Amino acid sequence: MNWRELKASIEEETDRIWLNEPEELYRIRHGIGSSGAGSFGQYFSTLVFANVYTITLGNHVLYPLLQACEDPDFSLEALKKMTHCSLFSGLQPALLLSHVSSPRVNEFAQGIAAALPEISSKGEYRELVGAFKLYINILQYWALIVFPWHIGKLFPSMPVEKLKELLTLAGADTQN
Repeated sequence: MNWRELKASIEEETDRIWLNEPEELYRIRHGIGSSGAGSFGQYFSTLVFANVYTITLGNHVLYPLLQACEDPDFSLEALKKMTHCSLFSGLQPALLLSHVSSPRVNEFAQGIAAALPEISSKGEYRELVGAFKLYINILQYWALIVFPWHIGKLFPSMPVEKLKELLTLAGADTQN
């Protein structure tokens, strides 16, 4: 698949999930896990990882690459090397997202790696990586929307004055 076909495939997937929750995420948040992600028979951690790694891939991997694309000091060849290193070493967020969320993420990342040699300008690079970034942004949007934020009520914060009162009460109990 050439880079333009890959970009079209990424854009098609982005359009598919733009207004409709991705089926993979729907399955995760209902405890229907086909990937086996999660531990101890729960899927909450899978939702956490889907959130964290979409943020990581979009904001901390792809966004800096697109910023570097605008910098005249970065050559196209340097961008290609940085892209490969960013996607396929260390955390490998695309690979993890494929396990905990959508398998398409790593398919697209692998496609980008395969297409990089045929990219001949920063404009083409920006088109392809920008399409992938938008796709990841939409996945992040959905991950944030469906995350069970209400669970936070189980972890209320304690004002310092309340803590002091409780410490005073605890001290009184030890004196009796």
